[in-house]
Order: sequence, then structure tokens, then C-alpha cells
Amino acid sequence: MRLAPTALLLGTLVAQSGCKGASGEEDSGAAAATGALTVSGTSLDFGLVTLHDTSTRTLSYFNSGAGPLTIFDVQLDDDKKRPHWSVVGGAPATLESGVGVELTILLTPLTVADPSTKLVILSDDPDAPRAEVSLRAQVVGVPQLRVDSELLDFGSVLLGASAELDIMLANTGSDTLQIQTVGFQSGGQGAFSLSVNPSGSTLAPGAQNGLITVKFAPTGAGAITERLIVSTNDPETPELGIVLMGAGSPP
Repeated sequence: MRLAPTALLLGTLVAQSGCKGASGEEDSGAAAATGALTVSGTSLDFGLVTLHDTSTRTLSYFNSGAGPLTIFDVQLDDDKKRPHWSVVGGAPATLESGVGVELTILLTPLTVADPSTKLVILSDDPDAPRAEVSLRAQVVGVPQLRVDSELLDFGSVLLGASAELDIMLANTGSDTLQIQTVGFQSGGQGAFSLSVNPSGSTLAPGAQNGLITVKFAPTGAGAITERLIVSTNDPETPELGIVLMGAGSPP
């Protein structure tokens, strides 16, 4: 496989001028003139790609030979990786001398497994009938916080007594969830506190064992409302608010 000079890769199906035979004139011996496949690179690195997001790169190839070049197929080397990749352009065709094609290669990873593979260009180039371009990427997952309830209602609690309720945290995403802080929006108002605080802990993908225990100990009669704020590395919901309700009642 030959690597293409940058100046020869602009556009799709771009004719290059000045392709002559060995004598400097148009080669009259068509049977002796063959095509030659030149590709813009031997690898494409997509870098870090988030699960289910789409990343795009372009690749060019052209016929740098004196005769026509037939492209039989442009395909992925590993069929198991095919669901993650798609290629736009590069259908079977015959390219005249100096004509180029631009491909658009898209990666949409469906799992966090390594999607790396090779793109294969099959042609009748006598020196390089099979050209390979490595496609590399590293898939990163996304953590996702879920709670079993966004409202805790302690009901009526006698003054001088207390009650506790639990909130269960789960990570339904595909990467580690970091529980950064758990705290009260208004400081707990003297009635709410945390008996179990998971701040600084982590939940693996699929884990459902993150426990928060909230204690309600009213110091006066009447209803009290507070919000518990859970901060995590969930990119969609970096802060989740949970409503806390309770009322103090005289003994």
C-alpha cells in the first residue's frame, strides 16, 4: 500500500493531471499500463469515544498508476466488530489514473469492549491487492445514578423521638459512579441528619447497594421540609435532589 501526498487527496473523485507513461507521452500500450492504489494513511485513531456516541473520521485513496484501477470492495476485517462501524463511500468501481475517493468512517460503540479492527481495500493493484488501515478506539462508559425514591416522608414524629428512612442508590450506567457528596440544601434545619453517608464511595456498573440513611428528629411542632442533594459524576444528572418531609408533634 502506498501513502498519498496530502496535495493529492482533496475532494472525492478528483482527477489528477499529468499522469503519463514512462516515455512522457500518453502510454499507447493500454495492456501494459496498470493502476496503483495509494491510501492517505495506514491507521485511524478515534481516541476516546463515549459508549453509544458517534465519532467520525475520513480516509482517502486514489489511483496513482498509469492505467485503470478496479476497487473490488471496501470492508471490515472482523465481522464481529461490524455492528460498531459503518463506512460511507468506497463502493466497487473502476478508477482512472489520478482519480481519488474519500471515505467517511463512523464509529458508534455498542459495548465498552475494544472495537478496534482493520479496514480492508481490495483492488487489482498487482503490488498491493489488499490494503489494510488499522481502526483504533478506546470506549469509555457513562455512569448513571438512580435512586429508589426521590421523596422521603417521615410523617408525624413525636418531639423528643426520631425516625430513620433509607434511600438506595444504584448505578445503571456502564462506568464507575463516584458519589462525591451527600448533604442538605439548608443544613438540615436542626431536624434532619445523616446516619449513613456514602460520600466519597463508588458504585460499579450495575451495583445497587449505595445506602443513605436519613434521620429525622424534630425539635419543634409543625411540618418541616428539606432537600437532600446527592452529587456524583453522572454527566446527565450531576446533582440529584431528594425531598424530605416530616412533622413534629407534641407527646
